[in-house]
Amino acid sequence: MKYKPDSSDIYLVLAQICYAENDLQGLSDVLQKYLEIEEDDNDMRTTYVQTLLALNDFDEAFEQSKILADSNVDISGKNEAYHAMAIISIERQEFDEAVTYLEKLSEYEDAYDLIKIAEKNNIISFI
Repeated sequence: MKYKPDSSDIYLVLAQICYAENDLQGLSDVLQKYLEIEEDDNDMRTTYVQTLLALNDFDEAFEQSKILADSNVDISGKNEAYHAMAIISIERQEFDEAVTYLEKLSEYEDAYDLIKIAEKNNIISFI
């Protein structure tokens, strides 16, 4: 018999354990379950997106970023979402989409990271 907790608190404890053990796949699974219960926890959704990016699960990271961008999260959270969506678009070589998300960022210092990623992948080059 498997134990299926219905309290989000147990998932937070499990998430801390997975994080401490550097178990990104476990962390992703636990955060997914947590967000099924606590749909409006934008901080945990941001952590989930970052975990998915680390696992190269770009499709799910993009979907979760869209949810985050459409939520009532503060401007910093929206920037996190648009930043993730731009990174994913670059990874998919969807450059027009990436520019669209970059334009939505209100703090443009995040664009520096994307430029570095583009340079690394020989998408752009600065002399």
